[in-house]
Amino acid sequence: MRLDMTMPDHWALISAEVAGNSQYANQKATEYLRSALERDGYAAQPVLDCFEGTLEHSYFVSNMSAFSALEYGVRFAQKVVLTHAGMLHVRVGIDETKAIKSISLTPFKPDGDWTLLQNCGLYLKVEFE
Repeated sequence: MRLDMTMPDHWALISAEVAGNSQYANQKATEYLRSALERDGYAAQPVLDCFEGTLEHSYFVSNMSAFSALEYGVRFAQKVVLTHAGMLHVRVGIDETKAIKSISLTPFKPDGDWTLLQNCGLYLKVEFE
């Protein structure tokens, strides 16, 4: 079963976890990200994300510009941030942006990168051009 999803005009998927960090360090970074988002006035939904084969705790943030998402990506030492404008590389010296081809929801875990929307038990799958 595949469901189409109506997305807000501006959104971002942001994590504070860093591959190679301890579970404790990633947990504290995720807590700090949540606090920072709340302090800055964003409503953030916790999600479980699979990026490059690694599970990580992230936040889906509505009404966030791509520029603000990049700022958070730099602040939390991320490689990329996923936004309404596409997957944006955060690290200096990388000049690659992937445009979004499609966004879908499914109750079944898809292959590749995906995000589990914890509040509703559905998987978000974003495909790039």
